[in-house]
Amino acid sequence: VPVPAPTSRPSQLPSLRPTSTFLPTVGTPFPTFPPSESPSLPPSQLPSQIPSSLPSSSPTSNPTSIPTLTPTFQPTLKPQPGVTIISPSLHWLSENSANMSSFTISLTTEPLSRVWVSFTSEFDDVYFDPSGITYDFKNFSDVTTIIVSAYDDEIDQGKWHSDSILTSITSYDSWYECDEAERLVCGQAATYGNFTDVSPMPVTIRDDDTAGVTLSTTFANATYNNYGDALADASYTIVLTSEPTDTVTVTLSG
Repeated sequence: VPVPAPTSRPSQLPSLRPTSTFLPTVGTPFPTFPPSESPSLPPSQLPSQIPSSLPSSSPTSNPTSIPTLTPTFQPTLKPQPGVTIISPSLHWLSENSANMSSFTISLTTEPLSRVWVSFTSEFDDVYFDPSGITYDFKNFSDVTTIIVSAYDDEIDQGKWHSDSILTSITSYDSWYECDEAERLVCGQAATYGNFTDVSPMPVTIRDDDTAGVTLSTTFANATYNNYGDALADASYTIVLTSEPTDTVTVTLSG
């Protein structure tokens, strides 16, 4: 089918090529130019060579010195000697053994060498069973029970009298003894040679003695003749009921 020719022909077709370039801008607009008007530098103003490296962005001045961090080491603290005593606040005793008391004792830290613990009383009115213990690195933590009793001294000291339990601790602190036992912790064992931090334990004792005299009789029967001469003598004995603490003088009169 023949296509009919247009009745008129436009003199020039519209160009679809843009005459300028538009770019999105942020802040200050960047100028754009048509392709035919793009600026160019003459050859004489072009750089002769490309720099081999870019300027460094590091600071222009370096610190004169850098602080040095030195590690610190905390030394291992050597175990301190100690004694654990479990005791009543006051020991109540009686001289007739009706009342006795007790306490327990053990070492709190392993000793370097053998430790001897002994017990005495301030006024020698008390005795102990056992009276002493020997500890070493094997049995230092064993709890030992000490029985406390009062002497029946036959001295009148009043209804009650007081005493104190004293604890003595000695040791040679021998490195040789520790090495001989092939122990690996000699440097971390406690030394007890100068350990004195054990407080006295108070004791109260009930006394069963009463000071006085005892006569063998309260009546002396002597006979006399009519002239006043003794026909038979009368006698009696006298004895103290308790041990004296000083000289006792007995005066007789009739």
